[in-house]
Amino acid sequence: MPKLPDFVKPPQIFTTISNDNGEVKAYGLYEVEDNKSHEGYVAIAKRMTGYFEAEGVKYKIEPLMSIKESLNLLGLV
Repeated sequence: MPKLPDFVKPPQIFTTISNDNGEVKAYGLYEVEDNKSHEGYVAIAKRMTGYFEAEGVKYKIEPLMSIKESLNLLGLV
């Protein structure tokens, strides 16, 4: 699995199990500085390629922001 660059902070991992089908979901929260967001996205995507061959594994990258950042983006702060 490719090593993440220094500007990508190691993930916090959270898991949950679905009551419907016993599916396990894992969430990895990475933190990247704004000015490195694209490079961080690419680095995390490359890292996830290591799971391509694992049966049943899927991944999705979703950019997240704090409430304050979201409100600022909407012009409410």
